[in-house]
Amino acid sequence: MAAVAAVMLATVVAAHRAAAQRPADFRVVSIGTVTARRYVGGGAGASIALGARLRLGALATLGHSAGGLATRNELMVTFHLTPYRRRGPAAYAGAGAALLADAGGTAEYMVLVLGLEASPGRAAGWFVEGGVGGGIRLAAGYRWRL
Repeated sequence: MAAVAAVMLATVVAAHRAAAQRPADFRVVSIGTVTARRYVGGGAGASIALGARLRLGALATLGHSAGGLATRNELMVTFHLTPYRRRGPAAYAGAGAALLADAGGTAEYMVLVLGLEASPGRAAGWFVEGGVGGGIRLAAGYRWRL
């Protein structure tokens, strides 16, 4: 499953290079899902701007599920309402896919999130997300603009 995460992050990096000077960011995140196949983990991700309000991002995490040691990888497109806001939180929504792999096998999920990020027009800031994707999905982290 590490190969899947590597491919997902490579896709974002390749898309960033193809997009030349478009903004990109790097993030660290803690994530959890609440279901029969619960998951708690942490990891890193990256995203690139596809336009003024759209971003393509990949996330690779390592953690623990009901099946023991697990990985959860996500690929998501997000729509940011006020991407250049320099003060205060700004809302965004996203949709994508997730792959959870543990000793019990693999599971694929559709992911839908609503999020808030601090000052998206600045070089760094926190973010929080809530949504669904393999159950109730919660995530929080910090991002740096590259």
